[in-house]
Amino acid sequence: MRRKTCTRALSLLCGLALTAALAACSGGAPAGTQAQPQESQQQEAKQELTATVNQVDSDLGYLVLVTEDGYYKLDLNGVDVSGLEPGDDVTATYTGTLSTEDEGEELSAKLTAIRKN
Repeated sequence: MRRKTCTRALSLLCGLALTAALAACSGGAPAGTQAQPQESQQQEAKQELTATVNQVDSDLGYLVLVTEDGYYKLDLNGVDVSGLEPGDDVTATYTGTLSTEDEGEELSAKLTAIRKN
């Protein structure tokens, strides 16, 4: 009888240890701390750029717009651009920082909306 009790107690302790390990691996931070980064992303300032479409590449996920100041490459960020063609005048709403097409491959400007003018 004592052996069964020890086996059950050991099984219970192993189960509790496994549960604690899984909770630690899942990043079990309180819900309030996880919401803060999302809120700061939503509060990121949206900006607008009036420009002409130079290139749309849905497969690679970017859009190139041209203004008097130069060419700008934006991450499509899941925005539907299927109706846009080179030469269309648009107003693009984006977050992040615009960089010229020549400044590298990393896109920090993310498109949030676009409309034809």
